[in-house]
Amino acid sequence: MLLFENTIVTAHQLSIFLNCHEKTARKYYRIILKHVGKSSKAFLVLEDLSDYYEIPLKHFKEFKTHK
Repeated sequence: MLLFENTIVTAHQLSIFLNCHEKTARKYYRIILKHVGKSSKAFLVLEDLSDYYEIPLKHFKEFKTHK
């Protein structure tokens, strides 16, 4: 099952990707938003993750979970 089915990333998806607790993922969510210059109330998108982690966007689109 693909983890990122659309371009908007949730804190829950980020917690699965980072293999951490959802509360910790929310902190990283805010850090990434700040890094890409977005408001703390903005949505995180796959392009932002790609820029922050310097991983090609296609790898995020192909990332699968074990569920």
